[in-house]
Amino acid sequence: GESVVIANLAGFTPEESAELAVRAEKSGADMIMLPTHCPHMGEILSAMFPGMENHEPKLTDLSPMKQAVKLIKAAVNIPVVVKLSGSFSNIVKEWAIGVKEAGADGIACSDAFGPALAIDTNTGQPKLGGPRGVGGLTGPAIMPITLRMVLEIAMTIDLPIIGVGGVTTADDVVQYIMAGATLVGVCTAGHIKGVKQYSKIISDLEKYLNRKNLDSFNSIRGLTVKRIEERKANKQAAVTEPLVPDVRQELCISCYKCMDVCAYDAVEIIGGPGSGGKVKMIPDRCIGCGLCVSVCPTDALEQVYYS
Repeated sequence: GESVVIANLAGFTPEESAELAVRAEKSGADMIMLPTHCPHMGEILSAMFPGMENHEPKLTDLSPMKQAVKLIKAAVNIPVVVKLSGSFSNIVKEWAIGVKEAGADGIACSDAFGPALAIDTNTGQPKLGGPRGVGGLTGPAIMPITLRMVLEIAMTIDLPIIGVGGVTTADDVVQYIMAGATLVGVCTAGHIKGVKQYSKIISDLEKYLNRKNLDSFNSIRGLTVKRIEERKANKQAAVTEPLVPDVRQELCISCYKCMDVCAYDAVEIIGGPGSGGKVKMIPDRCIGCGLCVSVCPTDALEQVYYS
């Protein structure tokens, strides 16, 4: 059919990864995805093989990845994509350059963060199994970081990018595309909301294209990279004066969430308390923090930093 099968390998050595890649290709895989670092692998191995010594790799050592890519590329005839770990958040540029130098066909970002921990406050027990009850962190919590990582990759190298991490809505997909992603992966959303969520995201993406009069997402791919370049060219590096949000009255539903979060009493009700009126800003009190914009459920408040 039209489906593309991506085989995610888990070899202990570059040589084993290459062997697995050959087997995956023979089994019908259309693409190989090579993971780089699992932050909670030590916990998994300790649970499976008690007493086994597990030496964490140095996050700055790119040589195993480069060797694995070299061996896999020599062994198969399908694209090889390297999947970066969330552990590389602060050194993503170095890894992106290394993936390019290794000869990979693409780059995915990112895998889980961690090790992460959750505790049952009734028992004091870690909520997960294993020696310490730690695991990988995925889902919406990691998206702001993985999104920034994708942006940095797009600004550093020219390989195709698969944006992965925290996608639950069509808007999340669009953000990844604007950051420079060629493709976008979705996983946790289906686990939490059921497989129908995948179809909903696709349907909502089609609605987005129609609403924006776009033929495809190619016209907005990497748009944020362009916007950042425009800021630099226009010497708009920082906002130095408070930017008071504009209120779009036609969108205000008088929920008053903006008033609840404003610590400076910079939001008031037109007509006074109890009138059921819509809100307006008090410019002299507003410091432009944008918290009211963040909590508005209808986008009735807007801050435009740069036109």
